Amino acid sequence: MQILADIWEGSLDISEPTLRYGGVVGLMIRLNDINGAQHRDTNFDTQWAQSEAFLRAPYFVYSPWYSGEENALWLFDNLPKGVTRIFADIEVKKTGYSPDIYADQVATFFAEIRQDYPLTIPYTAQWFLPFLSHWIGGDYWWARYPYTFYPAQRENWNWEQLKRVLEGYGYCPDPVKKCPGNPKMWQFTGDRLVLPGCADRPIDINAFDGTLPELEAWWGAELPEPPLDKLAVLWQAHPELW
Repeated sequence: MQILADIWEGSLDISEPTLRYGGVVGLMIRLNDINGAQHRDTNFDTQWAQSEAFLRAPYFVYSPWYSGEENALWLFDNLPKGVTRIFADIEVKKTGYSPDIYADQVATFFAEIRQDYPLTIPYTAQWFLPFLSHWIGGDYWWARYPYTFYPAQRENWNWEQLKRVLEGYGYCPDPVKKCPGNPKMWQFTGDRLVLPGCADRPIDINAFDGTLPELEAWWGAELPEPPLDKLAVLWQAHPELW
């Protein structure tokens, strides 16, 4: 399995080289904040630039306070250059919002975006399914946190431990078969595991069930070669220092 992480403006002080040499190959970076008026994440541009050694993609938080077309237009206006894949986070509740209208507007959003960016897929979880009366098919980025990766309190792990436990657990994003499509990528831990390079804070970790070439083909891009600096070589040779 391939390891990816998703980050937002509060994750600015992560150490990208530590993640890269720890085995993280992809980063999903939050593009927008919907608190108040729709606006760009404060540090998106900086995080995007700092993530050039990864497979990278923006993730966009869909706002039900705007129509599907309005969400699409905002996204079009704020995408960085060179994007091959986009993730759309569909998990924001709006009190009194009709599930039929929500579903129709989300479908409109995806129809608009996929005309120019066909590799755009939704992120959501089982708990949010009732808020839309119907969902699109295709690939999904699916959230499910089994206890193995979501203990009762925060724990400090290293990257080798994470990969070893994940391989032993197996790729299992949707054992009860609730995903409306194909759970192609799995967010398997949230605010519990603290890993090297993450500024002593937990971040979301994700798995792709396949080889790196398979992930690259799905992503529509190739993983760049990491910068070969002395510190990176030291980390690679001595993972106990992470």
